[in-house]
Amino acid sequence: MKIEFELKEGDLLNYNLYINKARSKKNRIATFVILGILGIFILSFIYDQFQQGMSVQFVGLMAFVMLLSFFVTRKIRNPIGTAVKNSIKNNPELIGSRAIELTPIELIYATPTIESKHAISSFIRLEESDEHLYLFNGEMTAVIIPRTAFETVSQYEEFKETIEKSR
Repeated sequence: MKIEFELKEGDLLNYNLYINKARSKKNRIATFVILGILGIFILSFIYDQFQQGMSVQFVGLMAFVMLLSFFVTRKIRNPIGTAVKNSIKNNPELIGSRAIELTPIELIYATPTIESKHAISSFIRLEESDEHLYLFNGEMTAVIIPRTAFETVSQYEEFKETIEKSR
């Protein structure tokens, strides 16, 4: 089976958002635990200060610092869109025409400048989003295939089946 398609900036952006979403869930859990422990220490400290006659200005300052910390950590985000644009600017071959040929034992991935062959067994997992099929050959690296590359749903299903059977 052979498919041809254009890999676009939006495809790379969607892939990076997909990866980031999976990682960010783990990060949110870790952040929640760390902030919870830190909050307990801060509340304990404030309680001790109240027992010793803490001033109102100090309470206000602590509240301001805690709110500022909360909002700053929520606003710090990896600017994925900017990173993707910069990557494409520095490596324009990241996007453009692609051809994939799938045989029972290998996937041949071709761009205008290179051709690479991957044993199907080298793909550690296959994941899908609403718009893409991702064939992971590493923890963070994948062959990105837009669903629009397939002419029919049955062609898409056949492609997935071939990958699943041969892994």
